[in-house]
Amino acid sequence: MSGNPLGNSGKRRGMAWLAAGVILVVCLVSGGAWLNRDFLLKTVIIQVLRGQGVESPSLYIDEFTVDRIILTDIRLGTDLQARRVDVDYTFSELLNGGIHHVIVGGLVVDVSTRQSGTVGLIIGRLNSTDSSAPGSFTMPQITLSDFVVHSVADGTSAKVHGDASIQPDLSGRISVVFEAALGASDDRQSVARGKVQADLAAGLNSATIAMSDVNFEWQGNKTAAGNLSLYALVDQQTNGRTDIQIADAEVSVAGDGRAFLVSNTDVFVSWMPETENVDYVLAGMTITDQSPERILSSPVIVSGRGAANPDAVNGTYHVEYGLGAVQAQVSVTHEFESRSGQMDTDIAPVVFSADGLQPDDLSSLLAVPAHVAGQIATKGRLAWNDGEFIAGATANVNDLAVHQGVMEFRIPSGRMHMSESIVGDPIDVEVRAENSSLQMGGFTFDLRDTSVRAVLEPMAKTLKANLAVLSVTEGSDKRVIEPFTVMADFAGDDAGLDFGVNLTMVTRASDGSDLNIQGRHSLRDGSGGAAVQFTPQTFSAGGASPAYITSLFDLLTNVQGHLNSTSDISWSPEGFDGVADINLDGFDFSFDTNVAHGMNAHIHFDQLYPLHMNTVQEITLDRIDSVVPFHTPVLQFRLLHHEGSVVPDVLLVHHASVGVSGGRLVVNDAVIDRTEAVNSVTLGVRGIDLAQVLGTLGMEGVTGDGILNGAIPLDVGVDNIWINNGVLEAAGPGVLKIYSAAAVETLSRGGSQAELLIQVLEDFHYEKLALYLNKKLNTDAEVRLYMEGANPAVKDGHPIILDINLSADLDKILGPLIEAYRLSDHALKAAVRGVF
Repeated sequence: MSGNPLGNSGKRRGMAWLAAGVILVVCLVSGGAWLNRDFLLKTVIIQVLRGQGVESPSLYIDEFTVDRIILTDIRLGTDLQARRVDVDYTFSELLNGGIHHVIVGGLVVDVSTRQSGTVGLIIGRLNSTDSSAPGSFTMPQITLSDFVVHSVADGTSAKVHGDASIQPDLSGRISVVFEAALGASDDRQSVARGKVQADLAAGLNSATIAMSDVNFEWQGNKTAAGNLSLYALVDQQTNGRTDIQIADAEVSVAGDGRAFLVSNTDVFVSWMPETENVDYVLAGMTITDQSPERILSSPVIVSGRGAANPDAVNGTYHVEYGLGAVQAQVSVTHEFESRSGQMDTDIAPVVFSADGLQPDDLSSLLAVPAHVAGQIATKGRLAWNDGEFIAGATANVNDLAVHQGVMEFRIPSGRMHMSESIVGDPIDVEVRAENSSLQMGGFTFDLRDTSVRAVLEPMAKTLKANLAVLSVTEGSDKRVIEPFTVMADFAGDDAGLDFGVNLTMVTRASDGSDLNIQGRHSLRDGSGGAAVQFTPQTFSAGGASPAYITSLFDLLTNVQGHLNSTSDISWSPEGFDGVADINLDGFDFSFDTNVAHGMNAHIHFDQLYPLHMNTVQEITLDRIDSVVPFHTPVLQFRLLHHEGSVVPDVLLVHHASVGVSGGRLVVNDAVIDRTEAVNSVTLGVRGIDLAQVLGTLGMEGVTGDGILNGAIPLDVGVDNIWINNGVLEAAGPGVLKIYSAAAVETLSRGGSQAELLIQVLEDFHYEKLALYLNKKLNTDAEVRLYMEGANPAVKDGHPIILDINLSADLDKILGPLIEAYRLSDHALKAAVRGVF
């Protein structure tokens, strides 16, 4: 558009020859020539056309006067035809090489083969620099009505249908409707339709071109459709700058199950042909995901500006997404020759809240089965060079909290860095967070100086991660779990992740993991499951102790024996559950002043959260060394929980018994509720040897024989035990001998009756004997001895009934019971915090 394309006289010589022929015929007509004027004119025109290289031209003379020629049914080869041509002129115009007005109706031009035919001939002559044609020719006014230009070649077809009016100074207007089918085949096709109107200024010094109602469709492995309006201004007075405005453009792209709509596009483009520079301003563009399963939950709005030249293109854009929740600045540069460039993205902090914006509000790809709160800001760079792409990113989090079911993970501040790497190669990701915390199952754990380093292999869809947790605490001071490290391997697909985790306690003396976890997590619904194996442990007095796992085991010392545990756990957004087994083999340990030997147990949990046992479990021991030796203890129990509780706060004792003083102490169907300050238990006494009981109670100078049975009601607290009217009765007759100096001194104060009593008790043969026991809060123990019988050597064995208060050390028996209660209470508290 940088000049008048008809300004070269060599390009006008065809019209000049035709004008000369017309002048000759008009002269003959005006001179009264006897020749047939129509035949002569037709002959002249055809000869002129043939002389110009047109093969087999044909036409009809419909009217021929001194100022008009009307030609009809004009055929200039197979590629150029017209229904009618009106040529208006005056004799003086003909003499000066001009024609006043040419009106062409029904012009049909086939440009399928532009290298041959009449169209090829015309194109060749217009492009020729030969100016040997005689005379000159003045451009007439040309009116084209209902013209058609079409082409079919190599599976591509196009058709333009319209009207045009061109003035001699080359100003005018062209209005067309176009339709094109490009690259048509069985598997792809592109069709475009629309309207174009061009307004030309005199001499083609400027032009405005407007396109409207333009729509297109493209089908293949992806499909596209759209419509747009385009306005272009060409101004030769501004060094040929072309200004183009694309307004309200709308494009739909679909394929591979995805569909996007690009709408509200408003672009201003300025093109300088001489410098080949292009400046553009993107005033606005909206991208909407219309896929059945939308990735983009809301429209993306883009605006910006940039420039391009034959060497490079660059631009800076502002991106808004999620109704303004995401604000990003994007800059792009690209060099054409090296096919290299980069894109830098800076995303302002995105604010999430439990009752507000969530990741799945932004994209279905970000959907997680959890509530997210906090801020995340991201910077990223994508660079490319001749088809190779390198990407890297950094994200900073502030007050981030992820809540899922019974679990909540908090990071006051943290940073994730993805090292720059070739896209498709393994990606190195490092995450660091200080003073993060984890809440699970009603417990809070503080994680300090946590770091995660992961290598993601996108092609293999695998992730290898190393998690270093330097300190884990509950609350602020009390350390529940000792420091540990985690090695994890992940491999998954779009549906979920298969993972393996090995956990090793930092305080572990030997190499190897303490906990192995193998499982799968669903990315779609947040559910999953895992098998957990606690590495079999062998503890020894001078070696490993369970306290290296958690301080909850600090109550136990001198631990020896074997421990192993397995569990299967499952989780969902509603919470987690599972089953677990704990096995103890030959366990020895000390607690307070007691030493337990030979503990064996197989404990099965039918439910982990809340912890629950459907069946009765059993723990056995060989013995407990204490002030009072205990033999072959047995505990059959279940752990239960109150409704709404997440911890096992009830110990249901189906049966417990221990050998002591030749017999057994038995408890059946007792309930120890940790939420109660005091629990009531009835201690059954079976086959206790009277002599051993007397020795155990510290009754010096008292001996006897016989077997005791009975029941001792107990009120048990964490720090004390109370006896409420305990009764032990002898199973049959026996002998009791009291000869202690203290007893003699006490009884002698009673006078002659006391002396008689002392004689009787020196060898009392009882028929009935009972011990009555009581110990109230903040009082001394009360032991009352009741007997019916006689001394054969006193008063001829006269029957006597005795009821005597004795002094006894009940703490020897009650002390170990208190310690056992404390141990069971501690075990209940630790049940869900241990490692299964």
